[in-house]
Amino acid sequence: MFQKCEELGEEKVREHLNANLWSNKTKRAHAQEWLRQLESSKSEDVLSRQEDRESESIRVAREANFIALSARDDARSAKKAAWIAAIMAIVATIIMIIGFIFKSPN
Repeated sequence: MFQKCEELGEEKVREHLNANLWSNKTKRAHAQEWLRQLESSKSEDVLSRQEDRESESIRVAREANFIALSARDDARSAKKAAWIAAIMAIVATIIMIIGFIFKSPN
């Protein structure tokens, strides 16, 4: 009976059941079981695709987190370099001012 259902397809099997074309209780039960298994298979496929999407979302989130952490580390390094450059500029300015103060008038 399952093979017959496979040949007919879901739509036709539903039509046959709704039209009571299978009066034999065993055939009806087999057709209903075939539809139940078909629905179960569809549900499993949907769940599998959903799990795949969730896994991909987690992978992308982890990658984004890694990129964000790398960017944060780069920003910290840039901040340190900026502080060093600012201190060097201040030291150079102080040296220049001292040079002007102690410059001998000729």
